Amino acid sequence: MELVLTKNGLQTIIDGVEISTMPMAVTVILFILFLGVIGTFYAFRSIAIYRLAKVRNINKAYFAWIPFLWVFPAYKLVPEFNLFGFSFKKFAFWFALVFVVKEVIIFLGNFFDFAPFVLYFLQGGEEIRFFEQEGQMYVSAVNMVNHFDVKWLNVTMLVLNYVNLPIRLVSSVIHISFYVAIFRKFWPQSYIVASILSVFGLFPIFVFIIRNKQEISYADYVRARYYNAENYNVNNNQDKELKEESPFKEFKDSKNKEDPGDPFDEF
Repeated sequence: MELVLTKNGLQTIIDGVEISTMPMAVTVILFILFLGVIGTFYAFRSIAIYRLAKVRNINKAYFAWIPFLWVFPAYKLVPEFNLFGFSFKKFAFWFALVFVVKEVIIFLGNFFDFAPFVLYFLQGGEEIRFFEQEGQMYVSAVNMVNHFDVKWLNVTMLVLNYVNLPIRLVSSVIHISFYVAIFRKFWPQSYIVASILSVFGLFPIFVFIIRNKQEISYADYVRARYYNAENYNVNNNQDKELKEESPFKEFKDSKNKEDPGDPFDEF
């Protein structure tokens, strides 16, 4: 399969036969819709983090609106949570720094990957071909300089990839722990589901849901839930005992509405 990107649109070619063509207008519309979804998620997350931080007088709550830096007030929302002995209260800055470094590396990697293609079209390029060969994806374009042939850039990308691997691993552990901590604190009834779905990119939606909630001690929540369940069982058993009918009800005197009791007591 081969993808051909031109100024007129995106073509899909299989075995030399053009299968479909997506006009550039449709491509632009889809890209705008994608940016709209990203922007909506960004607004949801920023509003929620700012609201939660501002109400609790967390310093620099406005960082919630700044890319990369939103994690600083977010981590401050769960100061009591510990990750391998490191509390979010004392190490929020360093945890946030790890996240920022990871995001900057990802941004630089994407920039070096896609900027040359944008520059190619801006300089009058006609088409770029993406094709797969032996399990590898290749790119070709007429009169386009392969930016990976530039030695310093190639070395830079290699270093970024090696540095990013451990940083991304550490950042992922911190971030997942943060999801669990914040939802267990503000939404203990559904914190497992919210945490799992947040890992798959739905964190802005769920944090927006809890923006007006008050923090709840998870220990108190579990204790209250157990107590309510225990009371329910007790009350349920009492209701069953009260509703249990006498096995001799059929011998009730039609004139006397009270249960006469056991008719064989005289024997």
